[in-house]
Amino acid sequence: MGWHSLEPASKLREGEVKTFRMGGRYLAIGRTADGYFAMDDLCPHAGGSLGEGMLDDECVLCPIHGYAYHVRTGEGLDDGNEVQVYQVELQGDLLRVNLHDEE
Repeated sequence: MGWHSLEPASKLREGEVKTFRMGGRYLAIGRTADGYFAMDDLCPHAGGSLGEGMLDDECVLCPIHGYAYHVRTGEGLDDGNEVQVYQVELQGDLLRVNLHDEE
């Protein structure tokens, strides 16, 4: 599926996560002190929107039960589930997300 763009990236403030539709899928995209991240929006535990959750350091907390998923690895810290994370790069005020094909 390749690279998709979100502009302007500056609409995401540090400590914020939101849901965006990109390449036919919903993603939770946010910004920590270490930079931007993108992951699948759907919590594998209960189906909550991670983009409606909140950030706690380097984890997104699902708004339904508070389950935490690491923004760089997708690892579920509470239940062992994982969410798909995607490579991001910032070019000026353009955030690019690589929606590679899953095998």
